[in-house]
Amino acid sequence: MRTEQLDDFIGELRVLNGKKTELHWRNTDGGTQKSVPAAVQNAYAEELRDMKQAAQDIPKQLTAQKERLDRLFVQQKQWPYQTWRERYFDHPLVGILARRLIWCFESNGVCQEGFYFDDELRDREGQILDGLDGLTLVTLGIGNPTA
Repeated sequence: MRTEQLDDFIGELRVLNGKKTELHWRNTDGGTQKSVPAAVQNAYAEELRDMKQAAQDIPKQLTAQKERLDRLFVQQKQWPYQTWRERYFDHPLVGILARRLIWCFESNGVCQEGFYFDDELRDREGQILDGLDGLTLVTLGIGNPTA
């Protein structure tokens, strides 16, 4: 979610189902607005235009990133754990997709399969993955054919 505070209003741009966006407005008291507040339209036309453009661009970018992730599965590309976190898991846009996938976390030749759930990386039994560090390699998908 991207938020912009413009005077007494907060615009919230949300990605839904990893596919589409919605732009909502609320005032600083927490009340919601069904449409763009007139004060925002008048005083923040450029910021409003940027948010609307982002709402249109994000679904296209998500589609392109999904296709790229699909290709990565076939390539079995590996990243050091920290690089993977920065480029995929913690990325504001790609992370929306990456957190929905199963990843292989390889340390000492052993793969721990993991997925994102309840704000944590977890294994098949739902236990939090431990020992992920700078020596851990990450691959998209179940198992690692090179391990």
